[in-house]
Amino acid sequence: MPHVIDIASFVGEDNKLKSEFDYGDHVHLSAEGGKKVAKFVEEQLIRKRMV
Repeated sequence: MPHVIDIASFVGEDNKLKSEFDYGDHVHLSAEGGKKVAKFVEEQLIRKRMV
């Protein structure tokens, strides 16, 4: 699937957020985690030549 970016596997494992992304409740992204996700999406868009 060329136009799919799998964020779930980037931020989670075992149905929970990885600690580096977790706000503390195991559900929501921290501010730093959100920045990492944004960077990941940007890199994927460039790699897939979608931007």
